[in-house]
Amino acid sequence: MTYTKQQKQQRRKQVYDLAKSLHKHVRDYDVINNSYKIKYLTFVTAIKNGEFKLATKMYKQLDIKDEKIIDYVVFGNSDKINSEYVRISCEIIKHLLDARKSLFKSAMECDATVGYWKLSK
Repeated sequence: MTYTKQQKQQRRKQVYDLAKSLHKHVRDYDVINNSYKIKYLTFVTAIKNGEFKLATKMYKQLDIKDEKIIDYVVFGNSDKINSEYVRISCEIIKHLLDARKSLFKSAMECDATVGYWKLSK
């Protein structure tokens, strides 16, 4: 299938917008430790800039087994820590893992269908 220049730009924009949204959300979440946050932001930035090797490397590093998710939750203020806080924090991280898969898949499909995936262009 042949895509017009406008269709290619639209497809790239969809993936870029998803990456931009994830970048903002990850920055704003206070329940995620800084180590995970930095890795995730590096992954999203690599997607936005079309850095395939770095995006793939970070994608693999961000893969967390369910029993390890709790290790990435921030336990700063002990007054606010309860089972609900932990549950919600773990759900946020699970959501980010799902979003990571969707973003990576979308970027790869974009690359396969409309070409070079440096999305910021």
